[in-house]
Amino acid sequence: MILSVCIPTYSRREQLLKTAALVCDQLPADGELVISDNGSTDGTVEAVEAFAAAHPKQSVRLVKHSHNVGFDQNVLDVVSNARGDFCWLLGDDDVPRSGALARICSELESPPSLAHMLMNHAQFDAVTQTITKPRMVAVTTDLAPPTASDFFFHRCSSRSYFRRLGTNLITVSANVVNRHKWLEASAHVGPFVGSNMIHVFIITRML
Repeated sequence: MILSVCIPTYSRREQLLKTAALVCDQLPADGELVISDNGSTDGTVEAVEAFAAAHPKQSVRLVKHSHNVGFDQNVLDVVSNARGDFCWLLGDDDVPRSGALARICSELESPPSLAHMLMNHAQFDAVTQTITKPRMVAVTTDLAPPTASDFFFHRCSSRSYFRRLGTNLITVSANVVNRHKWLEASAHVGPFVGSNMIHVFIITRML
């Protein structure tokens, strides 16, 4: 399985269902949607179970917590329960653009050693229902360093991948990760559980 779309959620039933529906509209045959519920109190579990039953052709799985284990642990659990070679960490109130999953899967077919992919994303104003910033990462072309030495041991150029991380890495939904490498790195970040940014520590350790 090439891709797992991993959504950690807590008491955002309506936003989650909208996001899940858009994911399933694009989900490839070799993909799955994994939702980890953090002890929601708004009927999220029942709603996801009904959603999964209504989408039998897609692989939709639910991880249930009996209580709130915190954002970080929920992120760890959703990835550890995934089966894809790669995981797209997707916020429950973020929505994929048309063709997003197909583009991700096409990018993942070629570089087998890929550790992390930082995706461009837009800023959407829910009040005005408009996109206020179409590109949060200020590039219009892909940046793909072939080896670590290309950016670890040379002066950081203006086109460096690392120059694009910054605050964009904090945005959960901007990250697609190699699940095997994530699980290896996550074994060493226990002290940072509770920071609400566990994905940042794991991804930087992976890199």
